[in-house]
Amino acid sequence: MNQYNFKDLILQIQKAENQVLNWVERDKIRVLIENQEKTDIEKARQWFGRANTREKNVESKTILINKWKALIDRWHTSAESSISNPDQILGMMGGSGFKGEGGRVQKYGVLIIDAEKEIEKLENELADVSGEIQSVIDKLSDGNYRAILEQRFLKGATWAEVANVLRYSDNDDGRYMRRLGNKALLEASVFIPKTVPHKDLVLKSQ
Repeated sequence: MNQYNFKDLILQIQKAENQVLNWVERDKIRVLIENQEKTDIEKARQWFGRANTREKNVESKTILINKWKALIDRWHTSAESSISNPDQILGMMGGSGFKGEGGRVQKYGVLIIDAEKEIEKLENELADVSGEIQSVIDKLSDGNYRAILEQRFLKGATWAEVANVLRYSDNDDGRYMRRLGNKALLEASVFIPKTVPHKDLVLKSQ
């Protein structure tokens, strides 16, 4: 091998080494970008999920209130059927402390009042949060992304239901729509306010 060929070989080796290093660096950058995108998507999912969280809390408390009211009605009916003197019924319902059927009616009456106040608070928060979410959705340029996020996070649809409503052909139980939803969340993440109360970030991905 003459001197010229030897130098040319060295240059080729160096070029190949640089190319390999570039590939490694590009791969590192790609991984960093993918990890950051996953983080941004998860934060956006939690932020958008605040409305669903409050709505579910309202639903659960409403169910509980209806259960307590049914118990109270049953106790009223039981007392009225077993006591002939109306004054006796009034006596059961009054007085201090929670004693017997009347005491339980008082107890659950107080719980109902407290739960109704909590529901009113949650409904007010839900209206505020829904407005915040809608304002971010409105900033998206892609109409499909806007529709996906509205269906999922303001109307509480599952990913499969979103696909059905928007007439997407999704035969894999919403997995394709979930991937599309992640792209929408990633685009929306740049419009989400940076300061969000920690208590709001409670919804896990479903």
